[in-house]
Amino acid sequence: MLRAWRSVVPRAGSPSSPRGDGGFTLAEVVVAFVLFMIIAATAGTALTSTLGTARSNEARVVAADLAARQIETLRGMKAENIADGDAARQNVVLDGRTYYLDQTVTLDALAGSGSACSGASGPAAFKRAHVEVTWERMNGVKPVVSDTLLALPVTGIGNGTGVLSVPVQGDDGSGIPGVTVALSNGSTAVTKSDGCAVFANQSPGTTYSATVATTGYVDQLGNASVTQTPVSVVEGEVTKLPAFIYNKASTISLTVPTPGAAYPLPTVPLSGFPALGVTLGNANFAGGVQDYPGCGTPPCAETGGGAFTVTGLFPATSGYQAWVGTCSTAKPAVPVLVGVNPGATTSEAVTPAGGIRVVVKQGGVHVAGYTVWAVNADCSTSEGFVLPGTSGAGDAEALTMALPAGTWTLYAGLDTDTPLATLPSVTVTEGAVTGDPAPLVVNVP
Repeated sequence: MLRAWRSVVPRAGSPSSPRGDGGFTLAEVVVAFVLFMIIAATAGTALTSTLGTARSNEARVVAADLAARQIETLRGMKAENIADGDAARQNVVLDGRTYYLDQTVTLDALAGSGSACSGASGPAAFKRAHVEVTWERMNGVKPVVSDTLLALPVTGIGNGTGVLSVPVQGDDGSGIPGVTVALSNGSTAVTKSDGCAVFANQSPGTTYSATVATTGYVDQLGNASVTQTPVSVVEGEVTKLPAFIYNKASTISLTVPTPGAAYPLPTVPLSGFPALGVTLGNANFAGGVQDYPGCGTPPCAETGGGAFTVTGLFPATSGYQAWVGTCSTAKPAVPVLVGVNPGATTSEAVTPAGGIRVVVKQGGVHVAGYTVWAVNADCSTSEGFVLPGTSGAGDAEALTMALPAGTWTLYAGLDTDTPLATLPSVTVTEGAVTGDPAPLVVNVP
């Protein structure tokens, strides 16, 4: 029986053996499936992006139509009957999407040009209507904005009041939105997209001062709270204050290269001296410079992680020159220029510090155990630092430290209270070591 069963089973290699069914191996199936998934994912992403763009375009068209309708509604009304200020937000639902319509109406003088804060003060001649439409899931699309002017009758406002407009700008003249302006009578208004805050219905003959004090914002001198010179409001007129130059504060983080790891920046100031700091240069500062010693009393530079961090800076479009040290003589011939942006931190490496290498001798022989310190000859009350360690018994044990460029006086003693010897007029140069290969020598008696 067994022999009979075997006789019907073809032997391997015999003419009647199967030659394969023409199918795919498992590896081929896996590769094909992976390729299919990649193509499907790419096509799906492209389709999703296309649909998203189409939806955004559709929403923008609807928003533009809503803004145009609102402007036409305002044009059909008498200007004197339209309420000044911010109207209550309108929520409009169309095709399952919610649109938000915001309206601001401000009085302006005949000399106005584009904003209630621009141009000259003068009799109120028209109302400026600003309509802005936003919507759900904007995905980075800008709001739709529409503006119009509505002429007042020749009698002007006619309600016995006046208007005060207050601009808030960057140093490039651009309007800064979102800043709260407070009047001395307690009234407040927030600047719109044009950087303008408008106060309607103010009492004529009354003197008002305006203040800005928004958290995280500063003026060109780094002041967070700024008050304008008081002005009087005139009946029937729009009084325009000078602009506040005010913006989101910037931060600068500076690192200071040294001639090498053997030349660390000073970490121990002399008693009564501030820690090592940095200097920034900008035309807004008195004298064009502002020094920031290592933090103690602001303004100062926070130190840590090998960097000097200065906060609360105005984002000047011209940027800031920067260098290590707080003495004017440390300024390099070509300081590093640091660009800044509103509300952002900029990190930069300044021009390298120099280094010194010092030994202490007595009668021409190395002596150990002495402390050495350095005082800036041009800023003798504000820059003085103790070198790390004490003197050793040979050149190989020389004391080393990095210093800002300038002229320094070296002192040696058993402690910093009693100098026993000095070495004046030591010149420190950016990126170089003074005292290499032959070290500087302070000779003690």
